[in-house]
Amino acid sequence: MAKKYVFAMLLLVVGGCIGGDGTEESRGAPVNSGDELARQSTIPVGCSHSLCQGDWSSPPVAAGCGMYGCTAAICADYQDPYCCVNHWDPICVAEMLSICQRTCDCAAICTPGSSPPYPDACEAARKVIGNIPDCGWSWDQSCVDQARVLGACPG
Repeated sequence: MAKKYVFAMLLLVVGGCIGGDGTEESRGAPVNSGDELARQSTIPVGCSHSLCQGDWSSPPVAAGCGMYGCTAAICADYQDPYCCVNHWDPICVAEMLSICQRTCDCAAICTPGSSPPYPDACEAARKVIGNIPDCGWSWDQSCVDQARVLGACPG
């Protein structure tokens, strides 16, 4: 549960919206509660392609597109801004796991305790997360059971 707050706050800090005292700078709007910020960070903004696919010619994605604040975290100046400026390549796809803690490997959906899959990883991941939203934050036995019901894991 704490992970979603970290990603929501990271998204705001990276974007430069929150000052050191926790107030929103330059816009004058009130700062939202933690629950509202976490909910907003999961609303897809619209990427140019799947974050689980990328080759050396794939276009860059907009920092902040997609879910869980992954692109904002990956494309931060201190991480790998190349992904949002030049190309979303295989290194960027690998950073979905190393930076965002989301896997693009659908084989992992049959293993409880693994990093949760990014919904773009495969149709089964998208359906499980759609049916059980908590599986987007923590991949436990209930997520594996749901994947099994969908026929994605051996019974």
